[in-house]
Amino acid sequence: MKTRNGFVSNSSSSSFIVAFIGPLPKTIQEMGVLLFGESIDNNNSSKYYDAEKVFKIFQSQTPLTDEETIEEICSGYYDGCPEFVPYYEMIEGKAVPFSEEQMDKMNKEFERKKKEGAVALFKKFMNRFVDAKPKLFIFSYDDECLEDGSPIDRLPHLTISHH
Repeated sequence: MKTRNGFVSNSSSSSFIVAFIGPLPKTIQEMGVLLFGESIDNNNSSKYYDAEKVFKIFQSQTPLTDEETIEEICSGYYDGCPEFVPYYEMIEGKAVPFSEEQMDKMNKEFERKKKEGAVALFKKFMNRFVDAKPKLFIFSYDDECLEDGSPIDRLPHLTISHH
């Protein structure tokens, strides 16, 4: 499985599990240093605007628990996610729908594999942080500041597609 450190620029419905390592930012300026690697004192700059938006979203949340993070990963599709269950099979060139019982069994197996993959992805992501456990937060593509993705590009994160 691969973890994604970049941004999916053409995604219309994604969430990002973002890792904050060390002390959490207490000001817009501190968020700016994390996001851009430099001080952002100019209130009129686009970097300040992005840092302000990310900071407001960040302030409205509490860090995710491990289980909440795994649930968020399971809520969409991620690198290595199992294939979705088909509704029919092809028999002699004809689409024959599966029975309700077959579908229930396949859906349960799909959900089991999806959760198993989400747990593995979570563990792999967290193993990157040897010295400290980061605090994880969810940001969404729907959040105004993530339209082009650049604000969180420097931070370690997972991308979850909700297409």
